[in-house]
Amino acid sequence: GWFILGQTMKKFPEDTLPSTALQLAMTALGCTGWTMVSTFSKGGMEGVTGLLLQLPDMLQAPGLMPSLLYSALIGNVLTMWLANEALRRVKGSDVALLAASEPLWAAVAAAIFLGDVMQPNEVLGGALLIAAVVCNELLTEPESEIEPDSAMTQLRQVQRRPLVQMSAVKPRRKVLQNP
Repeated sequence: GWFILGQTMKKFPEDTLPSTALQLAMTALGCTGWTMVSTFSKGGMEGVTGLLLQLPDMLQAPGLMPSLLYSALIGNVLTMWLANEALRRVKGSDVALLAASEPLWAAVAAAIFLGDVMQPNEVLGGALLIAAVVCNELLTEPESEIEPDSAMTQLRQVQRRPLVQMSAVKPRRKVLQNP
């Protein structure tokens, strides 16, 4: 996924924001669908109705809105937009490795700020992630990207328009004629 997104961001660099909006919309749709299916499987239609009726009360819980806004805007919108911006400038494999290391940095932050103790298997996993990043930097040629065969080659040959142009509706101008 990172490779394809990276190629798209390099080919259509002006589409970073629309791509981010599309990713966020698909994430919201997926999460909403998952919640509804899960609720329906446990409580049927009554469970879904109950969830929807409780939603306004849940959103009024003290201190919830600032946390939700921070999580949505900083934790999702900003990070997804920054990842798309990075993909315009960096190889997809580099971004994928850095994204895979996110749990490591969360564990390190928990150890530093919350006093959490990392288990030996967590330390080993973190060391392997760091080793992968180092090997990726030291053992690959600069600006080389592994090109996938057949399917991606055919996809690249198809002339595609940028997301911005595909989503924009261009009004036609009416020409006034004198009778």
